[in-house]
Amino acid sequence: MSSLRKQLRRVEAARRPESQAISSGIEPLDALLPQAGYPPGSLVEWIDVGHAGGAAWLSLTGAVAAHRHTGGKVVIVDTERTFYPPAAIAAGLPADAIVLLQPKSREDLIWSLDQSLRCSAVAAVWGRIGNLQDNDARRLQLAAETGATLGMLLRPATAIRQTSWAEVRWQVRGVVPRSAAPTSILTANSDRLLAVRLLRARGATAGQQLMLQIDQQSRIVRKELPRESKSAQHLAAELAHPKTARRQQSARRA
Repeated sequence: MSSLRKQLRRVEAARRPESQAISSGIEPLDALLPQAGYPPGSLVEWIDVGHAGGAAWLSLTGAVAAHRHTGGKVVIVDTERTFYPPAAIAAGLPADAIVLLQPKSREDLIWSLDQSLRCSAVAAVWGRIGNLQDNDARRLQLAAETGATLGMLLRPATAIRQTSWAEVRWQVRGVVPRSAAPTSILTANSDRLLAVRLLRARGATAGQQLMLQIDQQSRIVRKELPRESKSAQHLAAELAHPKTARRQQSARRA
């Protein structure tokens, strides 16, 4: 099945007309993607690891970039009733470009995502979805291709073990400094540090990682890494607990 999925993707990619990629809205992420952005009509999955991982904000930034690219609407599929329109407006999405849907059942959720992705007047669809069956994932991938719409799907950490039809998959993990209070990363007055890893993108090297910081003005900037050779696990550990990580590194050298 995995081999068949890959073959289908290659055939569909060959049939897809050449068009300008849609920026992620974040230059460091674009730099990791082969086309410096997302192909129109593709699904992008954001695997959110831990609390306040920042995946919602990064994916919303991509939806805003899609609106600027095409001028189309952005459909928000909000089953949890947690979407906050002023935050989207502050991110640069005009109020009249927002279409808010609040499905009451899983069946309605899949239908809402499918129909929104198929609509050529929609620039991007943004929504959270937990368990996604293979046939539903394929349905959404075909819907996005039909409407040339960008699908931004927020997925829980457990989704990383599931098969996916997404063109691009990111993993986002919030890193909290040792000196910070456990909830400070959630406040508007505290910068957020995010470890972002590229899990998959056709034509790109999987496993690439970078650090991003969301500052107090909600701007996203790249955090320079001390050394490019560090593993993702050690890098996150050092950023979170620098003294402990240095002691562990010294012990390994000894």
